Amino acid sequence: MPDTPDPHWQVVDSRGATYLLQRLGVKAFGGLVKDRINMSITLPDYIKDVAKVQIYCAWAEAVLGEASFTTPLMTTAANTK
Repeated sequence: MPDTPDPHWQVVDSRGATYLLQRLGVKAFGGLVKDRINMSITLPDYIKDVAKVQIYCAWAEAVLGEASFTTPLMTTAANTK
């Protein structure tokens, strides 16, 4: 996990709309256990496709890294409607 104060998952759809999702890291309970990293996310139904997945620092308002796809990935919500 990047050593930043507030890293989040962020996705960009084929229209260029960005969606800030959950925090990448989950703080451990009272510091008794090592912090966890959210390695997967569940997309809300209103996101119909994904062109890029980014790690975004909400504190610095900067993209720390991204993976883009040649063609947007359709979500299951887009396929059911």
